[in-house]
Amino acid sequence: MKKIALSLMVVGVVSSAFASEAANLANIAPTNHDKVAIALDTYYKGTDIWGASSFALGFDGKYGLVQAANGELYFRLAGHAGVRSKDVHRFLEIGGGLGWSQKLSENQFVALETNYKYGLVTGNIGSDLKNWREYGVQATYGYRVAEWLSVGVSGSYDKTQYDLYAIKNIKGSTYGFGVPISISISKGANLNIYGGYQSQRLDGSDLKKGQPIVTLGITAKF
Repeated sequence: MKKIALSLMVVGVVSSAFASEAANLANIAPTNHDKVAIALDTYYKGTDIWGASSFALGFDGKYGLVQAANGELYFRLAGHAGVRSKDVHRFLEIGGGLGWSQKLSENQFVALETNYKYGLVTGNIGSDLKNWREYGVQATYGYRVAEWLSVGVSGSYDKTQYDLYAIKNIKGSTYGFGVPISISISKGANLNIYGGYQSQRLDGSDLKKGQPIVTLGITAKF
């Protein structure tokens, strides 16, 4: 019973703080070699088992490193700051990724990325989340429907480790999927929309929780 109660406490605390990187078609398409593509975005995550949701503002930047065989090696850096709605705890997260984006045809591409994220959360009691680490992989397929519109599908898997103020090294995993959409609004700017779902599980426990994720942002290429 004590183990179950602890697991419930942990799941409720951490589930709304995590934010899987939403696939951004305007960033990861193999068309940005030697260019910096920066997205300013906001995301919302649905309520967890304790009735808390999360909201954040931030950026998602990508730079094309090397191109070869209709593909591109890229580096990505992202960061967000936000709050949880129930206890109004503030959090800050920063992450990076290295990926390969491969053109399949004039209108199709796939991308595979490995990434890492670190986050900090304010708190005042032992059961509050203090920090978390996340590393995993994300795969994306994108299709250009028209000159101004691209749609795709995305899937991700991450291993997680987090500390409460009173307990350390709690391990788990997350997986998610979603549908990214990119709408061209000018030659160097895109409107990005992402709707998805994320599920989290604690190691050694049957408890899990799923949440919807919505991201909205604008990408500018330099």
